[in-house]
Amino acid sequence: MSLSRFAKVHAGTVALAVGAAMIVSVGCSASSSDPPSGTGGSSATGGSGGQNGGTNGGSSCTPGDTKVCFKDGKAEGAMTGFGWVALGMLDILTDPTCDTDKHAIDSAHPCTTMTNWSTSDSLCISGTIPALPAMPFQSDYDNNWGIQIGVNTSEPPGVTLGKSPTLVTVTVAGTPSTGLRAILHVKGEPAGQAYCAELTSGQAIPLSKFNLECWNGDAAAPAKALDPSNIPNIDKLGIQVSSTAAEIKVQSLCLQSIAFQ
Repeated sequence: MSLSRFAKVHAGTVALAVGAAMIVSVGCSASSSDPPSGTGGSSATGGSGGQNGGTNGGSSCTPGDTKVCFKDGKAEGAMTGFGWVALGMLDILTDPTCDTDKHAIDSAHPCTTMTNWSTSDSLCISGTIPALPAMPFQSDYDNNWGIQIGVNTSEPPGVTLGKSPTLVTVTVAGTPSTGLRAILHVKGEPAGQAYCAELTSGQAIPLSKFNLECWNGDAAAPAKALDPSNIPNIDKLGIQVSSTAAEIKVQSLCLQSIAFQ
């Protein structure tokens, strides 16, 4: 089913998913509570806010008007929001951890307080996405759509990208390195409506390629494409690892930088 490739988001989250159950953890300050909105399967319940710097540095990324870098869970440069994660009800995140006890994030232990990032110069995730059944039902997609990591355009949330680039380049490291999607959300559109495009680290993606059904490839209707007039209204951007017929071990998958052209 095509929906297995896209997840929805509940209002008030920063994740980007399509039609399901979601757990959300937001890397935000105590004064902000707006998390993500996502793409790739379905959503779960929960959410979390909180800022915590990582321990590893050394990134050569330099933030600027067209470049986004990360420091202590927050974007710098062309975007200035906090990072966030989102996952399906059956998916598990062991990194980042939550709160002072640094527990893993899953359906039994959603994160509603402080997100602990393991690196100071990127947004990294580790966890497990279970295999889908051989003959999955919609509920299987809804509860196990995958894992997302992303960032808001501003802090506090609400200020959009405010410019009209034609290309975006997302640089990531870690595992998996294939089968990834770039995801974005437009302010004012339904919280569960996100646009996606196939992602290769370091390779520029035309923003015209983003659509609501990127898993359908060329079969996606033009009506599903991101309207160029909405590019300045982007308010969230990230990456997604979607569930498949095989279990996926996500290991130190790090969002290192975002660049616009």
